[in-house]
Amino acid sequence: MIFEDILEKIGVFGRYQQRLYLALCLRTFCSAMITLMHVFLAGEMDHWCQTPELDIVNCTKWSLDKDQCIEAKRSVAIPPAGSDSSYEYENCKRYNLTGIEPSDWFPGWVTSDVTNDTLQCDAGWVYDTSQFKTSIVTDFDLVCNKKSLPDLAQSMYFVGVLFSSTFVGAFSDNLLSESPRWLLSKGRITEAQRVIRRIAKVNKKDLPDEFFNNLELHEQEKPQEKSDKQPNVFYLFRYPYLRLKTITLMFIWFITTLVYYGLSLSSGDLGVDFYVSFFVSGAVEIPAYLYVMFALDWFGRKPNLCGSLVLGGIACLLTLLIKSGVWKTVVAMIGKFAITITFAIVFIFTTEQFPTVVRNVGLGMCSAFGRVGSVSAPLIFIISEFWEPLPFVVFGVLSIAGGLASLILPETKGKNLPETIEEGEQFGKKPDMLSDDQADDKNTSINIPEPANGSHHKVQAPESINEAYIPE
Repeated sequence: MIFEDILEKIGVFGRYQQRLYLALCLRTFCSAMITLMHVFLAGEMDHWCQTPELDIVNCTKWSLDKDQCIEAKRSVAIPPAGSDSSYEYENCKRYNLTGIEPSDWFPGWVTSDVTNDTLQCDAGWVYDTSQFKTSIVTDFDLVCNKKSLPDLAQSMYFVGVLFSSTFVGAFSDNLLSESPRWLLSKGRITEAQRVIRRIAKVNKKDLPDEFFNNLELHEQEKPQEKSDKQPNVFYLFRYPYLRLKTITLMFIWFITTLVYYGLSLSSGDLGVDFYVSFFVSGAVEIPAYLYVMFALDWFGRKPNLCGSLVLGGIACLLTLLIKSGVWKTVVAMIGKFAITITFAIVFIFTTEQFPTVVRNVGLGMCSAFGRVGSVSAPLIFIISEFWEPLPFVVFGVLSIAGGLASLILPETKGKNLPETIEEGEQFGKKPDMLSDDQADDKNTSINIPEPANGSHHKVQAPESINEAYIPE
């Protein structure tokens, strides 16, 4: 009795699975708000140097309202920004107005005709509050030489997520039921029976005692590993092909989280209304996930993963050719749509690549490496001080590289998932990667050396490849 048969008896997606799914959705909903609130708390806004020399000037004699007066003073006191800046005026420099009498000043005054001498902002800043009335940027003057501090703060948040998911995860195991598939693979039949009974009860399925007797008999008849050691994370790197797949998946996870959070955190810097662009950035994820629900069965995992990464990379690079505004936002959202597809696929594709005995370990390893990508995402924006579009160049190049790297991985659609380490090593190997004996007859026993002590494991290769159950 294989696990797919058990699922048919207890319910593939009954009330138990639905409740678990909704609980995970609620957790994700709250987590997303906390993770992305930095976009608003540290929202970037236009700013320029405060000029005390002009504060005493009253604009009423020129019939200028408050906003017009601010703009007139700025045009006199602040040099124009360079062509590579998204702002009209310099953010961190002002003209040296020493020797210029305030009474001599008038709207339209061209300061560069008098002096080109500039100063750093020595009296504070004026902020454009049309988008945000206040933020940590205005409260603590996190601009100019302190501009990178908000990005560092967001990066430290992701460092906290990395460590908490590693250490707190051990405590969460006491709150959630283990997967019965995993428990069976570990030979923990009694615990697996307990979970299966609970699932069947919630799903209102009746299971006779003979069902569990057959289950226990089947598990006892399964061939046992010769090694007494339980597979761990080091097994992912012991065997050549499994090691190649592991490193490739870690690289893809790093890129996926880097680009995903990079695009999410920069959604307000596209030259359109901040709130609209952030809303659209989140809204494009809905059709992306709907696409994945059907496309995985239509086209398979590998083509979708490769295509979405390459499309996302191309979109990031195209933003370099488009001025800030609606069209740049459209192209950036195409990139966000594509990388969201990648994020949805990589979870499923990763679990299908690893054998059952190390599936959780492999997913955890890749997820942890993905967290390194999220830690790096805010830091990438610091290099925009050298060239403003540079972060999108990094996102684009790495995304395309990840798409090409995914071609190394085998397709898993319609394949029986590997259960043992040996099956995981053989899973997806091309004929030219197999020995002559293995290529002639895949049903023969496969010897795979264990580098640590030179011993060998034996496993009977699967006789056929059938449809495997993948929970949606």
